[in-house]
Amino acid sequence: MSDPGGVTPNVEMSSATVPRGTDSLARRLARLTFHTVFQEERFFLVLSIFIGVFSGLAVVSFRVAIDWCRLALMGPLPHPSALRIIGAPTAVGLLVAVLVIHFFPAIRGSGVN
Repeated sequence: MSDPGGVTPNVEMSSATVPRGTDSLARRLARLTFHTVFQEERFFLVLSIFIGVFSGLAVVSFRVAIDWCRLALMGPLPHPSALRIIGAPTAVGLLVAVLVIHFFPAIRGSGVN
């Protein structure tokens, strides 16, 4: 006997054909999979929050370091003296050249410096 919609009726298997404990194992696997997926989603949510917070802190720290270096090299005045305008970039360029030559020779010619 078939359904008028063309769908065959659901036939349950007898207990003789289903191995013992299979139904509970399937249910446990379904719960375990759902639980694992839920924990994985929660883990990645927390991980993305931490990455966002630490990225924001790194950006703020970088901006503060840039301002501190500008104040240390150019001075607190709105218009720095001519000696500082020429001397600060020259000193920093020489420092970068020494670092590239002696400590980081592999990056020479890469355009980083």
